[in-house]
Amino acid sequence: MNKKKAFFYPSTEGNVPKYFSNIANLLNTKLAAKYGVSATDLALINDYNQQIPLVIAKAHDDTQIAQASTNTKNTTLSNAKTALKRVISNLTTNPDFDEADAEAMGIRQDNTPISPNDAKAHITGITVLPDQVIIDWLKGQMHGVLVETSYDGANWVKLDKDNRSPYEDTRKNQAHQQAETRHYRLRYIYKDQLVGHYSDVVKAEVAIY
Repeated sequence: MNKKKAFFYPSTEGNVPKYFSNIANLLNTKLAAKYGVSATDLALINDYNQQIPLVIAKAHDDTQIAQASTNTKNTTLSNAKTALKRVISNLTTNPDFDEADAEAMGIRQDNTPISPNDAKAHITGITVLPDQVIIDWLKGQMHGVLVETSYDGANWVKLDKDNRSPYEDTRKNQAHQQAETRHYRLRYIYKDQLVGHYSDVVKAEVAIY
């Protein structure tokens, strides 16, 4: 009596194309006919054999583009702020500078009292990379945020506290080599107290191994 052996499938994504290609080749040359594999199933395997290297390559390229875009954004915003501060400094130290112009430009802001209980945390962006999920959030006059996460969008747990945007989630996936959906929401912290309302929920497909 033959003992049924376990089915092996590569756990490392990079090994899948070669593995799949070898099986597809054997099916096409002799095994499909030998074991009566249907034309429909053979066509399906051949289609996946073509798709797999393409989607892996595209995902890698998209990740590189996302990383480059994030770096460009951060560099551009930082350089723009530095340049503008220098220009504004020259303007405001000019003996003839008029405060009405400062008001028109919006560079003077009244420190109006905030209303913590009405504040709603705001996530401004999310970037998924191979080693982390970057969550950009708006700090304003608050002192920080509580970061909560969920795998189903219903059951939430505390992930961390953050007092400086962006927040970086570097946790590994729960299942090895299996993508997972993560939901995130934030709530403001003011004077060491949770205040206001939760942010809108954002979610990401994450593959950190």
